[in-house]
Amino acid sequence: MNRPLFVFFILFLSIALQAQEEDPFVEKSGKLIEAFRKAEKPWIFSAGIGLPYLEGEVISRAGFNIHLSAKRQLTRLLTVGLNLNNGISTGRNWYMNSGFFNNPAWNGTFNPNANYIEANNGVIVVFNYKAVISTTNLELSTDLIQILYQKYANQGNFKWRLPIGLGFGTMLFNTKINAMNTNENIYDFTSIGNGEAITNADILFKEQAKTDIKALFDKSYETSATSEKAQFLGASLTPIFTFNYGFVYKANETTGIGLQFVFIKTFSDLVDGHQWTEQNELSKYDDWVYYLNLNLQYSLGKIKLKRK
Repeated sequence: MNRPLFVFFILFLSIALQAQEEDPFVEKSGKLIEAFRKAEKPWIFSAGIGLPYLEGEVISRAGFNIHLSAKRQLTRLLTVGLNLNNGISTGRNWYMNSGFFNNPAWNGTFNPNANYIEANNGVIVVFNYKAVISTTNLELSTDLIQILYQKYANQGNFKWRLPIGLGFGTMLFNTKINAMNTNENIYDFTSIGNGEAITNADILFKEQAKTDIKALFDKSYETSATSEKAQFLGASLTPIFTFNYGFVYKANETTGIGLQFVFIKTFSDLVDGHQWTEQNELSKYDDWVYYLNLNLQYSLGKIKLKRK
């Protein structure tokens, strides 16, 4: 774990434990406040859909994600859970790329017919990808409402929660790129814009370039991208650290609807299939994956707390 995430994790855990020890809702006699005892449930199950966004060498465009989770409420403030995300992310740049000479998906190593170095338009390509991504992670979370506004959080009619969590786990991904058209020929990128190489600085040509690129590409994604050496079930494997926060509206004691923002730090620069800069040097930065999930929650069971 890098240093900022580690420091944040320790701060997060210490605040939660301190607030738990100073619980004003456990009376000195050991009796729980009735509203608290009725409102809290130890098991929380969630299911939802979301939008993935991948930050790497290629601009993320569209995608779809399915989210499932099961969480166990250990105390009023600490919850441990298992999260599963499975989805598809696609991306494509609107400008030309020259950093492909060492990329085996573009230089003919993986597919001899997709050799853009020997092509007559071999000075430029347009980076793109389609990635099937699955993440599994354990998570420790708390509720900021419980920490900051304890007086209101445990009242039965208080509907809002602000969950925040940190976790670690693994990511499986399988990435392909679109290097050839339906006739198994390489693309002629000189037909884009004015026939010259358009860079990401050529903002004036952006809309025209996007239109030309969209018309040029099919949706085949036939060429495998570079994969990680670590493999599982035929997919690349990388460890991950996660951070998430969100908003939950509790319709009643058992059900709720929530919006969740998930940040995933990977230890791979190959999730989008590209790890080379425009100078054909290895990039120094790993890819990040983000999710925006809309979830339905269901709480089950009765909480059990030891009396002081």
